[in-house]
Amino acid sequence: MSDDTLPEGRVSYSIFDGGKMGALKKLIGTDIPAIATGDPDGSVVVQYTLDNHTSNESFLHFVGYYDWLKKTNREEGPFSTVSQTITWTERIPAGTK
Repeated sequence: MSDDTLPEGRVSYSIFDGGKMGALKKLIGTDIPAIATGDPDGSVVVQYTLDNHTSNESFLHFVGYYDWLKKTNREEGPFSTVSQTITWTERIPAGTK
């Protein structure tokens, strides 16, 4: 597989939804009280978010991926780009692998 046929993607990482302020609120509202009361459950919560955009360019991919295909994409109306976001959360219990 040549470099120009590798799939492209984007991954972002956040310690907590809401950035640093969200992490600070979680620290004060959840983590410190759990530590102070000796009642943390030790689990880890992982949230995944997938953003997908289906366009005319992806529909016509059978001819190959070329820059001119981007010009076939539409913002509105029939055959316009459709976007979807899927988010799921998993709790990994303490003591599991």
